[in-house]
Amino acid sequence: MAPGVSVPEPHGLHPKTLARLLHQQGRKHRLRGLEIVELNPRLDRRGKTRRLLPMLLDALLTSRQF
Repeated sequence: MAPGVSVPEPHGLHPKTLARLLHQQGRKHRLRGLEIVELNPRLDRRGKTRRLLPMLLDALLTSRQF
């Protein structure tokens, strides 16, 4: 689903499923840090992975209660 990674997981989570889980976690736990790893722009065909990142970050951060 996210081609711009060095080690793709063929049966990994669908981006919408991951966004839902991040949204749920953001409401349950205090976020202390965030690290984005495995983005490899050379492998990111047509910028698909790059476009997924804002959606996933939004799912996590919009669930936060500050």
